[in-house]
Amino acid sequence: MEELFIGLLIIIPGLIFGWLLVLTILHFTQKKIYRERLTVLEVEVRSLKRLFDSFQKVGPSRPTAPEENVRDPEVKPVEIKPMEAEPPVMPKSPVIPKPPVMPEPPPIPFPQRPVAKDVRVPPPAGHPIPPIPPRPQAAPAPKVPPTPPQPGVVSQKWQAFKANVDWEKFVGKNLFAWLGVVFLFFAAAFFVKYSIDRNLIPPALRLAVSAVLGLGLILLSSRFDRVRYDMLRQTLGACGIGVLYSVVFAATLYYEYLPKPFGFGLLTVVSIAAFVLALYHRGISISVLGALGAYLTPILVSTGQGNLVMLFLYLAVINAGLYSVVRILKSPFLLLVATAGTLGTLALGSFAGKTPTGSLIIAGVWIAQLILFSGFLGWMKEKPGESLFLRWAAYILYLSLLAVSMGLMLRPSPGNGPLLLVTAGMTGTLFLSFRNQGWFKQVIPYGSLAFIVAFLWVMLYFNPGELTWSYAVILIYGVVGGLGPFVLIHKYGLEKGNLRWLQIFPTALGLLLLVVVLKNPAISVWFWPLILILQGMSILVSLVFRALVRAGLLTVFFMVSGLTWIFRMPAGLIGPEFYGFLLLAGALLSVAVFYALMKGPAWLEKRQAPGLFKTSWEAHKKFGDWITAFPGMGAFILLAVAFWVQKPFQPHLGMSTMVCFLALSLFLARRLASPALGVVTLLSSLLVQAVWVARPIGEMESGLFFSALVWSGLLFVAALIVPFLFFK
Repeated sequence: MEELFIGLLIIIPGLIFGWLLVLTILHFTQKKIYRERLTVLEVEVRSLKRLFDSFQKVGPSRPTAPEENVRDPEVKPVEIKPMEAEPPVMPKSPVIPKPPVMPEPPPIPFPQRPVAKDVRVPPPAGHPIPPIPPRPQAAPAPKVPPTPPQPGVVSQKWQAFKANVDWEKFVGKNLFAWLGVVFLFFAAAFFVKYSIDRNLIPPALRLAVSAVLGLGLILLSSRFDRVRYDMLRQTLGACGIGVLYSVVFAATLYYEYLPKPFGFGLLTVVSIAAFVLALYHRGISISVLGALGAYLTPILVSTGQGNLVMLFLYLAVINAGLYSVVRILKSPFLLLVATAGTLGTLALGSFAGKTPTGSLIIAGVWIAQLILFSGFLGWMKEKPGESLFLRWAAYILYLSLLAVSMGLMLRPSPGNGPLLLVTAGMTGTLFLSFRNQGWFKQVIPYGSLAFIVAFLWVMLYFNPGELTWSYAVILIYGVVGGLGPFVLIHKYGLEKGNLRWLQIFPTALGLLLLVVVLKNPAISVWFWPLILILQGMSILVSLVFRALVRAGLLTVFFMVSGLTWIFRMPAGLIGPEFYGFLLLAGALLSVAVFYALMKGPAWLEKRQAPGLFKTSWEAHKKFGDWITAFPGMGAFILLAVAFWVQKPFQPHLGMSTMVCFLALSLFLARRLASPALGVVTLLSSLLVQAVWVARPIGEMESGLFFSALVWSGLLFVAALIVPFLFFK
């Protein structure tokens, strides 16, 4: 460790000193050359000016007439007569002379092959011979030169580099200057090493000289012209910041001249100075160097307190300043550096500390960091499809939440932290997609990965037997995953990926809740409202997006969960509270289904892409009428099972619940014009009465037979009257 720091203290100042010396020599040399050129230009300008003045003096002067003799000639108006239209002259056809009649040649005495003669019929007398148009000849096809192969990106950049480099200047001037820098660096390094070995320079003086050198480099960087020496300015500024970092690190960690809290604060000041200097020079390299130093400071110069909240506050201040640099310089690469550095520092602070941090605190800090960087990403004007660095910054940010969730689940008691992180990640992706449509396609893949983590947490660590904050976290996650994409669809329209998600996620969520019910024999009463809300939401989403088979499957899941609840419940607990909850659940679910069927098709028709659905809503309607009747049938089935298991049997509350639900279902069947819903409702009410009658006689009191006749009579009269009222 000692040799490393000694080497750094030797290399950095020696390199900087040699580089500065060479740059100074080059600067004065170029200054002398420019001064000579300026003198030559001044001489040439003077000579041109004298020549121009001599031409003005030599030129002859022309006599000018006196003003009184100069008169303008009188201009008389000319009367313009309108032109008379003349009849057009038709061109006469040219007279073509008759061709002379030639005598026929005498016959040839010797035999020869018959040759086809060109027999021409002479035109009649008095008619001109029309000219014979020449036979069009096909133009020769132009020779297309072969297309040369397009050079690659690397080849194009190399050609541009060769075109922009002055090789004569490089070989004759810059090459020897760089070689001089290298030789000077080694000479300075050997000199510094010799002075340290002989103890010629004490450590305090080394640090002081290095600090002065770093400040001098920063001040010197502002003395050069911004346009011509921009790279030199940034190089000197970055070297100065690097020297100051090395001085403070050495004084705090190696020589221990500074206490760690003071060194921590001093390094923070250097980082802020680096950001200010980056804005002044508009240099990304200085910003990157300052960011790396800021993120390494809490790792290397730890105060020993191990406070994750204080670490987050420190990083929040650093990132706020760094984002100002990102926005002014318009550098997504710098945002990627900030994201990676922040997440790496937070990960070490969360899991590599001397004292373990609570899962809830870790989740809260990471969620706060997610909110901060999601704001940064949302305010960036660059589109994700145009910037690779911006996309990777978002990928690293959101995938790190899933990694932290898995890391927390490796603990004996992770608490609600993993599911909180997953829910925050889903909400963040929706926010980014709402701000910028370029993130729209990344929501569904991330939601799929997040569901895997949520499924593992629910199966391993969720306890439905106690009313805890886990209920609220599961509810929020289900609502965000099921209803969150509606906001994006309302703004951007429906796409195939979102349609697939909204058809699959509700079914997966319903299956997850069913597995929880079947796995845990002791379930709190408060878990059933959670199932009602999430299962009802899943059924509605499936109906709106025409996933009718999945809607029926979710209804089966809901009924199986309810039946499991009733069979596990003590028979004496089936009372007014149970029937009231059953009536409320059935009514809410039926009204929600009614609203989805009334408003859903029109809302979806405005936002779907053409050809997204293979069949229209009218084609689904006949099959959908029977599917939408299943939720109402589920309430009747649960009533029938409650009649069967209830001891002592109290039918009046159950029958009152059935009558209320029967009236509501028939009303909805009338409004929806759905005979299927009416048929299913009447058959389901008949099933409830049949279970009452089928109970063993020994379990029924004597007065219950008369009550059964009264209820049956009332329902019979209603069955005769209701069809005429509802279906006229």
